[in-house]
This record gives sequence, C-alpha cells and structure tokens, in this order.
Amino acid sequence: MKNLIVATVFLLYAMIGQAQSYIGVSIGVDYAQIREKNSSNPIGFYTYEGGYTINSVIYGIKGEQYMTEKFSLSLQLSYTKKEFDASVGSYNPINGLKFNSYRGALSLKWYAFDNLYFAPGFTMNYISDINYFSEDGKEHAFFFIKNKREYGGILSTGYQYKNFLAELSYSRGVSFRDNKERTDFKPINSIGLSLSYLFQVSKKKKR
Repeated sequence: MKNLIVATVFLLYAMIGQAQSYIGVSIGVDYAQIREKNSSNPIGFYTYEGGYTINSVIYGIKGEQYMTEKFSLSLQLSYTKKEFDASVGSYNPINGLKFNSYRGALSLKWYAFDNLYFAPGFTMNYISDINYFSEDGKEHAFFFIKNKREYGGILSTGYQYKNFLAELSYSRGVSFRDNKERTDFKPINSIGLSLSYLFQVSKKKKR
C-alpha cells in the first residue's frame, strides 16, 4: 500500500508540472459483489448478498494528463469502507464483516464524441483492517483473513461538462497476490457512480 501511495503522489506531482494537466476530487457510490471462496474450512465465513448490493460511499482524488485532443491518461486513488452481513461456521456467531478498501486505478481515456469518453484501465485494490461485528455491535479482528492486494481491470464511461465529470465504471477483480488462505474472499467486482471536479493546474487550455 505504501508503494501505491508513493507512486500516486509522484505521478500527480509530475502531472502538475506538465501542460494540459488537471487534478481534483471525487465522490460517489460503489456497489460491490463480495463472495466467499469455496472452502472446506469449518470456520469459513458466508455472505448473504448475491449481486452488486453491498453499497458504500467512495471518496477519491484524481489526476488527468491530456496527451492529445482525444486521449488522456487518468490516475485515481480512492477509499471506501465496506460493511455487509455474514456468518461463520463456528461456535462464535457474528453479524457481519467490514473492511477498508484503497484502490488505485490507471486508465487511458478516449474522448470519442466531444465530451463523452470511454476509458479502459487496470486497478490495484488494497484491503485492510478486516473486522467482524457481533450482535452487541462490538468490532473484533477477523484473524482468518489477512490484509491483501487485489489486481484487476476497470472500464469506465462518462461525460465532462466544464470542470465536472460524471462517470459510470465497472471494475472486475482478477486475482489476489496472496490467496493461500482457506478462508478468503473471491476477487471483488463492483459498479461505481461518481462525480468529480477537476482544477486546472496549467495555463494552457485542454482543447
């Protein structure tokens, strides 16, 4: 996670020093599909949600570097906290699980029709502080699953109006770097809706 933050800060700083560069903030909603890995572990956990129903507010910072009138490079670092109903097959019942999710996404944006764009890219998601909460509302560390890094892809489309960006995205988890635990998540998929505001950090106009 530390390497991701350093790389993001470095790239955002590099963007500021270049022409046709923008940096800004974003907020949105993330609808995730979180499933347990099939396991014979008797203390494995089980989720009750089947589709893209685990929603949470997502916050982020975004940098964009225009290479031509039609193409730009977009870098985003975002954070959300997931909380969902779950149970474990053990003597210690739980009401659900929660964790922090930090995601870095690098995308190539193509402005196909004026301000309408499409953007494929790849992601790295860091999942940390995995806790369970009991019936009394108290949180406890869920020792069966460790912090982990997840790699995947993202496909976005959106519309830009002046300095505002409205975006719809679909991200698909492909694999975890370390996925040897008997109790674990499957790669996480999600659908996101977000609104961003970008500040121009160069004197030259974008288009």
